[in-house]
This record gives sequence, structure tokens and C-alpha cells, in this order.
Amino acid sequence: TFSLGRGWDITLMGSHRRLDATLDEEGRVHTLLQTGLHRTSAERDRQRNVAASLAGAHLGWKHGGWQAGCTGYYQHFSCLLYPGEQLHRRIYPRGRHFGATGIHYAHSAPIIRLAGETAFSPSQGGWASLNRVEWMFHRRWSAHILQRFYSYRYHSFHSGAFGENSLNQNESGLLLRLKGNPWPRWQWLAYADFFYHPWPRYQLQCSSRGTDLSAQSGWQCTPAHLLEARYQYQRKMYADGYLAHHRIKVRWTAASRRSCRWQTTLLLHRADGQNGWGLQQTVRADLAQWGLRLNASCAAFITDGYNCRLSFYDPPLYASVCTATYFGQGIVPSLSCRWTSADNRWMVEAKYRCCRYFDRQVQSSGLQTIMGPWKQDASIGLVVRW
Repeated sequence: TFSLGRGWDITLMGSHRRLDATLDEEGRVHTLLQTGLHRTSAERDRQRNVAASLAGAHLGWKHGGWQAGCTGYYQHFSCLLYPGEQLHRRIYPRGRHFGATGIHYAHSAPIIRLAGETAFSPSQGGWASLNRVEWMFHRRWSAHILQRFYSYRYHSFHSGAFGENSLNQNESGLLLRLKGNPWPRWQWLAYADFFYHPWPRYQLQCSSRGTDLSAQSGWQCTPAHLLEARYQYQRKMYADGYLAHHRIKVRWTAASRRSCRWQTTLLLHRADGQNGWGLQQTVRADLAQWGLRLNASCAAFITDGYNCRLSFYDPPLYASVCTATYFGQGIVPSLSCRWTSADNRWMVEAKYRCCRYFDRQVQSSGLQTIMGPWKQDASIGLVVRW
């Protein structure tokens, strides 16, 4: 990044790396893989078999409460991308050469905040735009409006904007949010999200709509105790029609003066006449004198089927997020430990997790079949800073 003076700066970026991909018989890329797994001979054949080169730049300006800028990049793949002719894959990027350009703005004032970005991808001629307004209409309350439009012709390999879809493509929507502190030690948040997908999604033959409504509240009982509750209603279209989900989450967090924290979470999920419930207990201890952090967790779940599956948060390794989803009946204990050197240059961590199912003796299928009710995994990590 180079400073140009008077609030202007420019950032140059570039990279060349090899990616994992599934190739068809003609050597074209059918799917870019992001699992990072190379366990079997078939997975090793897909390892680093495609090269991608990227070059781009960002020009930015700041003055007072205003910000603006423009970004652009060009990306080239060594193999032709051809995702196939399935209906939901016809809008996926095709070719070797891709890129995107965009402009963004932001303004911050004591009462109102504005921000937005509009981008264009020339490979398929698609546009994308996201804009938000936040209004602090009271010292305890604020309102938030977010509008988004991602054309089904738009695609960017490096976008990460808000959306119901995992890709910023084939979606338009409007999010309304209200946040406040009606009383001391009491927080309240509610939102309503309405979204539309014009191009048929996976397993669908037509466009689809959806709704996501949520309300949550938090009460700081004492300086060391926090009680939170959340209700979510979500209605989306699947292959068998529209399906409504009702989710309730209640969490109690307690902290001690000895750097320990206990957290108990209750989950309830109802969908399509099926019910699921889960209970999770986590404990964390920070031993600053030795640079250690210890985490222990145990969750139990019972569900009637896959539609009412439950997601549990698991203490992750550094720079990662770990949320696992389960259905059926079982328990999931896990242990993790992290050591950090006194100068913060070295970090070593390890994690062990297992799952014991009570309603099945065979898990998964194909090469991932596990002949038994137990499933275990272990991870280690090393971080070095210099």
C-alpha cells in the first residue's frame, strides 16, 4: 500500500497458486474444491492440478467521515472452467479469464451511517450492488436497512458480502434490523430478512423466495452472569416445496475471577413435523502464567430426522470457525489446548473430538463409510510470527 497524500492511497496485489479441482474427461474444470482433504488416491489426483494467477489494485480516498474507492482485479486459470449443463450450474463461471471492478462509499455521522458498493463482472456481464443505512434515532435504539442485489450473471471469486446464499450471485433481498437497550443491562435485537432467487437453485426447477425472522434478547444478570435467548423463523423452498423452521436457543454464561468460564446452551428445532433438541456444556480456563488455554465441551442431541438437525459451536483452532451439525441420537465430547509463548511468536494447539451415535451402527457412505457408532478426529496447529 502506498500513500499518495491528501487522503489518497493505492494498494497493489497479486498472487499465483495451485488449486484442487475435479476435471472432466477433456481436462476442463468441473468443480473447484475447497475441502483440503487428500486422503485417497482419487483425492490426491485432484491435488493442485489447476493454477490460478491474479493481479489487482485498489484506489481509496478518506476525508473526515467520508470514504470512497474503487477496486479491480483480473484472474486467469490454467484450465478451462466448464461446470456442466445442469440447470442450477448453467450460471456458474465458464472460461479461463475472469475479473471484476467495483466502487464503494461510506459516510459516518453521529446520527446516521451510510455505506455501499456496486460491482460489475465482465465475463458474464453481471452487476451486483449492496447498500446499507443505519439510523441512531435514540440514544438506546438504532435501525438498520440493508439492500442487496446480486445478478445471476454476476460472479466474483473473491467476494464475501452479506447474503442468504453462500455465493454473492442469483439473489436480491432486503434486511430490516432493530437494535436497542431498553433498560440497563438488557439488550434486544430483531431482524427481518426477505430474499428472492430468480434462477432455479439446486434441486429446483423455478425461482424461489424466502423469509428469515429473528428476535433475541440478552440480560446481564450480574457482572459475571449473562442470560441470552433467541427465536428464529425461517421459510425456504426445497425440492419438496416450502419448509418452515422454528429454532429456539437459550444460553447461560458464567465467568469467575480465576479466568474460568462456563457456558450452557439449550437448542430446540422444529421443522416439517419433526422435533429436535440438544444440550451443550462448555468450560474454558485461561492459565496466563503458563500461557495455556484449555477448552472442554460435551453435547447431547436427539432429533426425529434430518430436517430438524442441530448445529453446535465447537471451540475452534486459531483463525478458524467450527460449527458441526448432527441429527439422530448421540453425544459429542471434545477437548482442546492452546499454548502461547511469552513473546507471542509461537503458538501450538491441539484438539480432539469424538461422536458416539446411539441410533446407528454405520455412518456415511462410499469411501467415507465408518463401520461403527464412533467417529473421532484430531487436529494440531502451529503458528509462528516473525
